[in-house]
Amino acid sequence: MTTQVVAQAVTAPGSFTLIVVILGALFMLIGGSYGFTWLVFDRLSKSISRLRTNDLKHLENRLKELEDA
Repeated sequence: MTTQVVAQAVTAPGSFTLIVVILGALFMLIGGSYGFTWLVFDRLSKSISRLRTNDLKHLENRLKELEDA
């Protein structure tokens, strides 16, 4: 059934426009998901970096306290 619909769409007048619209939608979907994935990864890496920095600062402060005691 789907194959028949695709075949009719390809052979119908104006099928080039339909194909361009479908390909454009696919590229937008792929590009959008890539952008979303990059955004999530970027935010996650910044959060992890911030946590590591805070842990290091805490350890340095604790070390200074132990040295002063």
